Amino acid sequence: MKNFLKGVFAGGIIGAISAMILAPQSGKNTRNSLKKVSDDGISFLKKETKDFRKKMKDFLDSHKEEIDDIKSKLKNKKDFLSSKFAKSKELISKKFRKKEKTE
Repeated sequence: MKNFLKGVFAGGIIGAISAMILAPQSGKNTRNSLKKVSDDGISFLKKETKDFRKKMKDFLDSHKEEIDDIKSKLKNKKDFLSSKFAKSKELISKKFRKKEKTE
Protein backbone atom coordinates (compact mmCIF):
# COMPACT_ATOMS: atom_id res chain seq x y z
CA MET A 1 0.00 0.00 0.00
CA LYS A 2 2.84 2.37 0.87
CA ASN A 3 4.46 1.85 -2.56
CA PHE A 4 1.13 2.62 -4.17
CA LEU A 5 0.91 5.89 -2.26
CA LYS A 6 4.45 6.79 -3.27
CA GLY A 7 3.52 6.09 -6.89
CA VAL A 8 0.43 8.27 -6.60
CA PHE A 9 2.53 11.05 -5.08
CA ALA A 10 5.20 10.77 -7.80
CA GLY A 11 2.49 10.71 -10.49
CA GLY A 12 0.90 13.77 -8.94
CA ILE A 13 4.20 15.65 -9.02
CA ILE A 14 4.85 14.68 -12.64
CA GLY A 15 1.31 15.68 -13.58
CA ALA A 16 1.59 18.99 -11.75
CA ILE A 17 4.89 19.83 -13.43
CA SER A 18 3.49 18.91 -16.84
CA ALA A 19 0.39 21.03 -16.25
CA MET A 20 2.50 23.99 -15.15
CA ILE A 21 4.78 23.80 -18.15
CA LEU A 22 1.93 23.41 -20.64
CA ALA A 23 -0.52 25.86 -19.02
CA PRO A 24 -0.54 29.39 -20.43
CA GLN A 25 0.87 31.56 -17.65
CA SER A 26 3.76 33.92 -17.13
CA GLY A 27 7.27 32.60 -16.70
CA LYS A 28 7.44 33.99 -13.18
CA ASN A 29 4.26 32.12 -12.16
CA THR A 30 5.54 28.93 -13.76
CA ARG A 31 8.87 29.22 -11.91
CA ASN A 32 7.09 29.87 -8.61
CA SER A 33 4.82 26.88 -9.16
CA LEU A 34 7.76 24.63 -10.06
CA LYS A 35 9.64 25.82 -6.98
CA LYS A 36 6.67 24.99 -4.75
CA VAL A 37 6.30 21.53 -6.25
CA SER A 38 10.03 20.83 -5.92
CA ASP A 39 10.04 22.11 -2.32
CA ASP A 40 7.07 19.85 -1.53
CA GLY A 41 8.89 16.91 -3.13
CA ILE A 42 12.06 17.60 -1.18
CA SER A 43 10.07 17.86 2.08
CA PHE A 44 8.36 14.55 1.29
CA LEU A 45 11.68 12.82 0.58
CA LYS A 46 13.27 14.19 3.76
CA LYS A 47 10.33 12.96 5.83
CA GLU A 48 10.38 9.52 4.20
CA THR A 49 14.16 9.26 4.71
CA LYS A 50 13.82 10.24 8.37
CA ASP A 51 11.00 7.71 8.86
CA PHE A 52 13.03 4.97 7.14
CA ARG A 53 16.10 5.66 9.29
CA LYS A 54 13.98 5.56 12.46
CA LYS A 55 12.37 2.27 11.43
CA MET A 56 15.78 0.75 10.64
CA LYS A 57 17.21 1.94 13.96
CA ASP A 58 14.21 0.53 15.83
CA PHE A 59 14.51 -2.76 13.94
CA LEU A 60 18.24 -3.06 14.63
CA ASP A 61 17.78 -2.11 18.28
CA SER A 62 14.99 -4.65 18.77
CA HIS A 63 16.99 -7.41 17.03
CA LYS A 64 20.44 -6.53 18.42
CA GLU A 65 20.69 -9.65 20.53
CA GLU A 66 19.78 -11.88 17.58
CA ILE A 67 22.20 -10.05 15.29
CA ASP A 68 25.01 -10.37 17.84
CA ASP A 69 24.24 -14.09 18.22
CA ILE A 70 24.41 -14.59 14.44
CA LYS A 71 27.68 -12.63 14.27
CA SER A 72 29.14 -14.81 17.01
CA LYS A 73 28.07 -18.02 15.27
CA LEU A 74 29.51 -16.83 11.97
CA LYS A 75 32.81 -15.91 13.63
CA ASN A 76 32.98 -19.36 15.27
CA LYS A 77 32.31 -21.04 11.90
CA LYS A 78 34.94 -18.87 10.23
CA ASP A 79 37.51 -19.72 12.91
CA PHE A 80 36.66 -23.42 12.67
CA LEU A 81 36.93 -23.46 8.88
CA SER A 82 40.13 -21.43 8.94
CA SER A 83 41.76 -23.90 11.30
CA LYS A 84 40.58 -26.86 9.18
CA PHE A 85 41.91 -25.15 6.06
CA ALA A 86 45.27 -24.50 7.71
CA LYS A 87 45.51 -28.16 8.84
CA SER A 88 44.57 -29.41 5.38
CA LYS A 89 47.12 -27.10 3.78
CA GLU A 90 49.78 -28.36 6.16
CA LEU A 91 48.94 -32.04 5.44
CA ILE A 92 49.02 -31.46 1.69
CA SER A 93 52.37 -29.69 1.98
CA LYS A 94 53.78 -32.59 4.01
CA LYS A 95 52.56 -35.15 1.44
CA PHE A 96 54.13 -33.22 -1.43
CA ARG A 97 57.42 -32.86 0.46
CA LYS A 98 57.45 -36.62 1.15
CA LYS A 99 56.66 -37.33 -2.48
CA GLU A 100 59.48 -35.02 -3.63
CA LYS A 101 61.96 -36.72 -1.30
CA THR A 102 61.08 -40.19 -2.62
CA GLU A 103 61.49 -39.16 -6.26
